[in-house]
Amino acid sequence: MYCPVCFSDTLYLKPRGVITTIINGKQMNTGRFLFNEIKDNHDEMLKKLDSKVEEFFKWYSTFQNKDPVSKFGLYSSDFCCKNDCKIPINTRISIIGILFTAEEVTTILNALGKKYQIKIELEASI
Repeated sequence: MYCPVCFSDTLYLKPRGVITTIINGKQMNTGRFLFNEIKDNHDEMLKKLDSKVEEFFKWYSTFQNKDPVSKFGLYSSDFCCKNDCKIPINTRISIIGILFTAEEVTTILNALGKKYQIKIELEASI
């Protein structure tokens, strides 16, 4: 990936960090979860993702006027540059396509959307 500082293809995701879940621009205080590629296998990380999305959908399903889910993002600031660039602290980069495939994320959203009767109408591919 390209570093936002030096613009070289030297950016990589650290093996451990925090993922933030943002849905339709909304984020819960509990919408973050830890990942550890050294300790957890991919299925365990998918279960954590599923759990966080379900927490959000359970909360969101109590709203009176629910908009369909049109934007979904998984972000982390736990990236490093091989050139030792100082990445700005508030930089968040999507981890979809790095830790989770778009298909895995879409499958989780569709399943939980049905369960909680929330429409999923993503504006663009994840």
